[in-house]
Amino acid sequence: MIARILSGLFLITIFSSCSVMKTIALRPTGKIIYDASFDQQVENDWELFEQSLGSNIKLMEALLSQDEWNKDLLVSLLKGYVAKGFAIHETYYLKDKLNDEDDSIHRKRALASYTRGLQVGVKFLMSEGLPENVLTQNLNTPDQLYEIIDSEFSNNKRDIEGILYTAQTLAALVNLQRENMKVISYLPVAKRLFDWACSKDPNIALGACDIFYASYDSGRPKMLGGDPERGRQKFLAGIKKWPENYLMREAYVEFYALPMIDQDIFARQKLFFSKKGTEFENSRYWKGQPIRINKKSYTNVFNMIAIKRMQIIEKFEEDIF
Repeated sequence: MIARILSGLFLITIFSSCSVMKTIALRPTGKIIYDASFDQQVENDWELFEQSLGSNIKLMEALLSQDEWNKDLLVSLLKGYVAKGFAIHETYYLKDKLNDEDDSIHRKRALASYTRGLQVGVKFLMSEGLPENVLTQNLNTPDQLYEIIDSEFSNNKRDIEGILYTAQTLAALVNLQRENMKVISYLPVAKRLFDWACSKDPNIALGACDIFYASYDSGRPKMLGGDPERGRQKFLAGIKKWPENYLMREAYVEFYALPMIDQDIFARQKLFFSKKGTEFENSRYWKGQPIRINKKSYTNVFNMIAIKRMQIIEKFEEDIF
C-alpha cells in the first residue's frame, strides 16, 4: 500500500516537474517572439505579409497551449489577430462597404478575427488576476475599470500594448456592428482602455492613439457626444506629428472626408498618395544605385495598408463625390 502511494507521488512529481520545465523553457521563447513582433512592422511586401500572418498566429497558439498564461505570447498573439482583422480583412472590406454590400465575407472575417483577439485580450487581463467578466462587470462604470487596470498593470511596453490592442479589438467590434445596441454599449469601455494605454505612452504604435481619438470624435455627431470639427483638427495635428505614418492621412479620408463628403480634403490626400505610393513601390526594388542595406522603417506595414485603402477609395471617387 505504501509502495503504491509513493509510486503515485513519484509520478505526480515527474509530471509536475515536466510542466514546470516546459513553462520555464517557454518564457525566453515568448520574450523573443514578443520582441520580434515589432520587426513585422518593417515588412513592405503585401503578399508576404498576408500569407505569413496566419502561420505566425498558429505558431503562437501552439506555444501558448503549452504555457497558457505567458504574457509575452498572449500580447504577441493579440497583436497578430488585430493585424489580421485590421490590416487584411478590414482593408478588403472597405471595397464591399463602399459598394454597399451588406453580406460581406471580409466583414465576417474581420469580426471573427477581432472576436478571437478579444478572447486573448480577456485572458491577458486574467493573467493579472482580474475576473473573466471584468469588462462586462464595468460596462456601466468604465472609470472604475480604468482604476482597476491602473492598479494591476505596470507601465512597461508589453502591458501597455496588451491593454491598447484589447481596446482596439473591442472598438473594432463596435464599429463593425453599429446596428447592435448591446455591442455599442461597450464603446465607453473600449475608450477607457485606450485612455489608460495612451496616458502611459501617447506614442505607442506610432500614432495609434492619435488615429483613435481623431476617429472617435469624427465618427459621431455632436448630439451623440462627438465633434467632427474637433476630429478634423486632431487628424491634422496627427498628420503633422506622424508625417511618416501614412495611415494617419488615410484615416483622415476614410473617417472624416468621406462621411463629410469633403472633396477638397480627398483631392489633397489623393495627390499625396499618388506621389508617396509610387515612391514606396519603387523603394522595394534595386535599380542599380550603390548597394547598401536599407534602414529599417517601422511604418512600412502602416503605409502599405494606407496605400492599399486609398487605391480602393479612389476607385469609388465618382460615386462618392
